[in-house]
Amino acid sequence: MKSIATGWSRRLIMDMFYLRLLKSLHRSTVLIYSLPFLLGYYFKFFSKRSERQNKNLLAYRPEFLTIFPGLIIWSVTQMLFLFPSKGLDDFRERIISRSSARTTGDFLNVDSKLKGVHYFGRFGAGHVDFTNIVGSNIEHLVLVPYGHMESIDNPALTFKGRGKRASIDRDSMFAVLAQKALDEGLQVIIKPQIWLRANREKWITDIDFKDKAELAQWTSDYTDFIIHYARLSERVGASHFCIGTELTEMTRNHPEYWQSLISQVRKIYSGKIFYAGNWYKEYEQITFWKDLDLIGVQAYFPICKKDHPTVKELSAGWQEYKKQLKKLSQKLDKPILFSELGYRSSHNAASEPWVWVDDSSVSTMRVSGETQAHCYEAFFQTFWHEPWFAGALIWQWQARFDNDLHSMNENLDFTPQHKPAQEIITRWFAR
Repeated sequence: MKSIATGWSRRLIMDMFYLRLLKSLHRSTVLIYSLPFLLGYYFKFFSKRSERQNKNLLAYRPEFLTIFPGLIIWSVTQMLFLFPSKGLDDFRERIISRSSARTTGDFLNVDSKLKGVHYFGRFGAGHVDFTNIVGSNIEHLVLVPYGHMESIDNPALTFKGRGKRASIDRDSMFAVLAQKALDEGLQVIIKPQIWLRANREKWITDIDFKDKAELAQWTSDYTDFIIHYARLSERVGASHFCIGTELTEMTRNHPEYWQSLISQVRKIYSGKIFYAGNWYKEYEQITFWKDLDLIGVQAYFPICKKDHPTVKELSAGWQEYKKQLKKLSQKLDKPILFSELGYRSSHNAASEPWVWVDDSSVSTMRVSGETQAHCYEAFFQTFWHEPWFAGALIWQWQARFDNDLHSMNENLDFTPQHKPAQEIITRWFAR
């Protein structure tokens, strides 16, 4: 009789503990916690039946009926402690939010598109104003830290300025801009790039080194550069990080280096990673897309040779490129991101959209805000509704032009601010 009372008391205490534990859980986990009890009562029923059949089973032992459910509950509890406290619903949402795409059958379907601009601007007295950016339905602010090379023949790459103080000041500026952006409801993307100080007849696409020692120096310097800003990206909560931009020869000739770099970045950065491949003879030949979250394309495709083209003509010029991009996306089951997209406000913006506005080119250009706007309209009409298309990061947004209406109306540069193109971007980014 005493043993029976002791058994029931022990069972009652444990049941009260379990019930209290269940009460504190999110309702989505109650079912999981109920399963061990169901198993326990099942074994109890089974053991009694076995007893009547004069079989000595492990399930007949009272300790087994008590300890077995307890061990299962303890294991599940330890697992759930790794998840958000609100339970498995939040965990499921967290998993979904870590991926911008989902698959339906064999067709990639992007849930939400990136709507970003490359932002350039310092701040005085801590003043940063993102009002115009937020008002244009832009959701992602792309910050671009530069690493510098004297020329493509010199493997040394520097990014910390001329002293420790310069590096700290620059990183502090990016941290302040990132925090301000997050406070305004924007997400942050960090996209390190290389700037060549000389040899402007060459471009970063040509960087490569036949000499093993020079190649080792460049890859070591570049790894330090990328890892430094991957750590900064993690610290400021950046949603995306770019591991490289338009390094055509390096990606073609040294794919194993990029696979190693991606692995290193993933150990310290928990967001999404992409590479920004050049539209011209690079993005199609990259072999490590499968190791990344997005296929980034620098989308300076020539889509029309005419001056002042119509939207219809520009849209027609996109069609062959669109087929190629869609085919690549479906082949790799990865979404396509236009990691850069931009047009000058000039009459010939669509024929060579990669051409910079500088002293040598200005004399041949005529201002046309309408052409710039038509280029953006054709892009949005062609790609924005496509389920495999992950969005666009506009090049570029200059903070110093946010309040200067007059000069921007006459500006040939890529900025869409206070031009008809800004209205197009605002309207489409609202969708």
